[in-house]
Amino acid sequence: MILCIIQIQWAKAHGICISGVLSALFCRFSLHPHHKCLGFRETDISLMKQANILRLSYILSDSVWSQVQFWSPFSQTIIGIRFVQCLDEITILLVQIKKMKKEEKAESINKIKLLISESLVWLDKSRRRRLINNEDYQNLYTQFKSLTIS
Repeated sequence: MILCIIQIQWAKAHGICISGVLSALFCRFSLHPHHKCLGFRETDISLMKQANILRLSYILSDSVWSQVQFWSPFSQTIIGIRFVQCLDEITILLVQIKKMKKEEKAESINKIKLLISESLVWLDKSRRRRLINNEDYQNLYTQFKSLTIS
């Protein structure tokens, strides 16, 4: 239950509509026959996945921002700006995707996948050029791999 409260507080702090998150959290206790998989309806599971992906994109974006701000101006210009822009664009597209039509959603999902791939390239360049240490690289890489968009 504490985890639920933390997720709700995080959603409120980031201006995310929590009605879907709340319905997903509370419907799990329901015993309606149309509920599947631990009491969640499919749409509620989808909302939970979307909220987790959005949360993770915010965390990644902020983590990279906190790293890049301490780089030299040259490194910030060559790698840092585009790296942060990719991650911010992913977050923006994830927020906007809720309001899109089906065709637009597919196009945006493909763009998000391309941006994730580009971000991984910038992450690798940052490591190879010794702008981030191996521990930070592994941490960010693991977070990127858990950012799955279907």
